[in-house]
Amino acid sequence: MGAVTAVDLTRVVYLQFQNVIREALGWDHGVGTFDPMDIPDLGEVRVDPREVILETAERLFAERGFAATSVRDIVGDAGTSAPSLYHFFGSKENLLVELINDRHSAYCDDLESDLALARTPFDVCQRFVKFVLTNMTKRPTTAKFLLGIMFGPRLNVPEE
Repeated sequence: MGAVTAVDLTRVVYLQFQNVIREALGWDHGVGTFDPMDIPDLGEVRVDPREVILETAERLFAERGFAATSVRDIVGDAGTSAPSLYHFFGSKENLLVELINDRHSAYCDDLESDLALARTPFDVCQRFVKFVLTNMTKRPTTAKFLLGIMFGPRLNVPEE
């Protein structure tokens, strides 16, 4: 038997993919052949433009800071327009307040749920540290954004 070639590996991957698709769609394994056109149309994936603006603003505010990020920067990276940002938020400042409220609320809700499982004061401390470190790893942009808002320069940051 000779060496395994890229063509052989491609065939194996294709056959595995074929089996996964058949199982996922409930096709009988022994009947018919795989036809990509038989995959049902799941429709266009809809992206919420408001959430895209929030995620883009969060990333840019985390990278550059609030004052150094313009509306033009946000809408350019988000692939939308300034009127769209103003429609959803009214201003860059309102966008920031909404972002802080949304991300901070979610963070606090998750933290409270986790700390509710603690049985002792030591367990509370241990869970808190683990939660903070895990969230900084899982959501580094959100962590950098929130820490920047809390401890960074207050240039043009609304007081709300």
